Amino acid sequence: MIASISKVVTSVALMQAVEEGQFGLDDDINTLLPFEVNNPQVEGEVIIPRHLVTHTSGIVDNEEVYDASYAPGDSQIALGDFTAG
Repeated sequence: MIASISKVVTSVALMQAVEEGQFGLDDDINTLLPFEVNNPQVEGEVIIPRHLVTHTSGIVDNEEVYDASYAPGDSQIALGDFTAG
């Protein structure tokens, strides 16, 4: 249930940031993040926010990492560190 409603909240927040001019839907995400994101499947491809919100970035989930990250209570890894990894 939380995952379903979080999509709406994330979309609204994203579009508010776009409307405020913080970034555009077609900006390279590497200019927005404090770490570099590359698609290992396609060398040199630029990933943009539009790709991320429409699930068309080509990034493939790593199920081993996801499975290992589920545990009761608060995570021992900061979200920024987890995302960068």
